[in-house]
Amino acid sequence: MSAVREFPSVTLTNNSNLVQINTNHSNFSVVPGSVIFIAGDRPRVVTSGDTVNRTLTLAIPYTGNDILEKSATLIPLGQNDALLAAITSLTEAQNGLAEAYGDGPGNVSEISFSVITDPPATATRWPSFTEVTGDITGLQAIIDLVADYEAKDDAVRNDLNTRIDGIESTFATVYTGSTSINALDHLDKMIITTSDAAVRVNLLDAPLDSEFSLVQEGQGIVTFQSPKTILNRQGFYKTAGQFANAYARVIQHDGDTHWCVFGDLDN
Repeated sequence: MSAVREFPSVTLTNNSNLVQINTNHSNFSVVPGSVIFIAGDRPRVVTSGDTVNRTLTLAIPYTGNDILEKSATLIPLGQNDALLAAITSLTEAQNGLAEAYGDGPGNVSEISFSVITDPPATATRWPSFTEVTGDITGLQAIIDLVADYEAKDDAVRNDLNTRIDGIESTFATVYTGSTSINALDHLDKMIITTSDAAVRVNLLDAPLDSEFSLVQEGQGIVTFQSPKTILNRQGFYKTAGQFANAYARVIQHDGDTHWCVFGDLDN
């Protein structure tokens, strides 16, 4: 007689270690080291059987929804202690996982999920950039900032303007008239000229990599002057006209430092 037994109907209730055999199987035997599969679920270790009351005793009580009149298969594994221990550990771990997630004791495989009746569009595709970041854009941020500024009273706006002017002066200096400008006073900053008359920028000795930028907003042409040769690929050392942008930097050439100018220049 094969030690593998098929039971067409068994019942197993929550927190019980007794598997009730519902059919008239009274001549079965339980080989030490047997496991039972109920309704295709994972194996559970069986320690003994009662042929009079037609029950099987599990090593660990079952926890979960009651199993009513399901088929089961009893399979002997022999004295494979390592395998039996692994099955027992699996049962303990699965029960612990269900309890840890707040579902109470139960079979994780039997947890049911509700159908989402109105899923978001991103349930079946990657979200777009706007969906991730929201509707705010750089332009909207500026609009909001301006609106916030306009909502302030005069005293607050005047204070903000003063603060802005102070910040501006740290990186740019505006010259409104014809003048001679010392470049050393504007290293790492910007010179803005608004004069309609000619302007001269003196490029005196400065440390290597010193630099500044210049914007001619007026009509007055800006001329760069230096006691040394000014380096430029085309030999230009004047701004080309109104709204011209130029840049000057100290570089090393022929063993000496020189100002090199470039940008929207002319001769």
